Amino acid sequence: MLANEEALQKCDLRDFPKGITNCLCDKSKEIRNLGEKLLEKVYEKIGIEAFRNIAKNPRPAITKDLNAIYDKYDSKK
Repeated sequence: MLANEEALQKCDLRDFPKGITNCLCDKSKEIRNLGEKLLEKVYEKIGIEAFRNIAKNPRPAITKDLNAIYDKYDSKK
């Protein structure tokens, strides 16, 4: 997706938050970094609330980590 950013303009981005959130929770640092780059592009179009709704996870440590990432982008408003 990042290699073809112009295609993001044509996509329905409402389904992206769940996949991006899964990337942000991945064990691989490279996948997490790429997920965050994609988050930045999608966030610009749909806002952060869609991601926060996905971040409600039964494991508080994961939710805390995700919210820290989302707060970084939410503060860019």
